[in-house]
Amino acid sequence: LVSDYSSATVGGFIGVEGLTSFWGGRMDAGVRVDAAWVETTAFAEPLYDTNQQVVGSTVLAAAVEEAYPGLSANVLWTHDRNPHRIWSVQLARSVRFPTAYELSANGVHHGTFRHEQGNADLDVETGYQLDVSCASLGDRFNWEVSPFAGYYNNFIFLAPSARFSTLPHAGQLYAFEQAPVFRSGAELTMRYQVHATALLTLTGEYLMQYNLDEGMALPWTPPLRAELQMKWQPVNWPLYLRGTYSAVAAQRAVDRNELPTDGYAITSVAIGGVVLESFKWSVYINNLFDVRFIDHLSRYKLLNLPEAGRNLGFMLIYEFNANRFKNNTP
Repeated sequence: LVSDYSSATVGGFIGVEGLTSFWGGRMDAGVRVDAAWVETTAFAEPLYDTNQQVVGSTVLAAAVEEAYPGLSANVLWTHDRNPHRIWSVQLARSVRFPTAYELSANGVHHGTFRHEQGNADLDVETGYQLDVSCASLGDRFNWEVSPFAGYYNNFIFLAPSARFSTLPHAGQLYAFEQAPVFRSGAELTMRYQVHATALLTLTGEYLMQYNLDEGMALPWTPPLRAELQMKWQPVNWPLYLRGTYSAVAAQRAVDRNELPTDGYAITSVAIGGVVLESFKWSVYINNLFDVRFIDHLSRYKLLNLPEAGRNLGFMLIYEFNANRFKNNTP
C-alpha cells in the first residue's frame, strides 16, 4: 500500500513558565519551529496478458519529495490559587505535517477494507485552537468540563469519494483531501460520593466537525455519547460491584457518500477485588442485554457487521510497586 520512503524532522522551542498574571493567575507560553522532509519512491504494479506476459504497468504509489516548515505557539493561563476551583484557558497555533501515507498511499488497506488514495499536493495543516478547562473539587461532589474550539485553514482528512476503485473488489475509493474546517466540542466528568460505599460517575463527550467549503460534516465524526457508572464497595471489603450504562446518540451529521448510524444503549456489570495487595481481578459482562448495534467509527460498518453482543470476560492485573525497589537502586 505504501512504497519505501524516508522522512526526517527537526525542531526547536523556547518557552517561559510561571509568570504572574492578572486575576492572580499564572501564565505559561512557548514558541516552536519545526521542519520536515519526506521522500517516497514510486511503485508500479505490472499488468499481464492471458499468456502471463507483461504488457504494461499501473502506478500504485507516486514518487514524492517535499520539505515543510512549521511554526506553532501557545499561551496558557491557569488559576489554581483555590484548590477547590481550578480554571485554565489556552490559545494555540498548531501545525501538522502530511505523512508519507497521506501523500502517496494507493491501494486496498486490509485493516479497514478500503481503497485509500494519497494526495501528493497536501500542504502543512495549520490550526488555531481555544481550550478551556473548569474544575470544581469538593468533598463529595466534583466536576470538570473542558470545552474547545478550533479553526483549521487546511485540515487533512480521508473522505469517501464519489469514485470507485479500478482494483478488483475494492469498491468505493477513499481519498485524502484538505479543506478549511471548524471543530468544537466538550468533555464532561461528574463524580458524586453518594455514600461512603457508593460512587456515582457521569462522563460525556461531544465533537462537531464542519467542512466550511462543502457546508457538511467531516467524515467519521463520533456521535454524542454519555456513560453513567455506579461503583459499590463496602468499607474494608476486598470486593466491589460496578454497573455501567452507556448511551450513544444517532449520528446523522455525515459527509457526502457516508452512511448515518443509529443510536444505541448498552448495560455492563462487573465484580472485582484485590488479592495480596498487588493482584487485581475482575469478572465482567459487557452488553448484558445482548443489544445489536453498529459503531459509527467501526471499520466493519461497511460490511454491516455489528459489534460484540453479550460477552463474558475475566481480567487479572499485577501491579509493580516502584517503592519496593527505590531503596535498592545502585
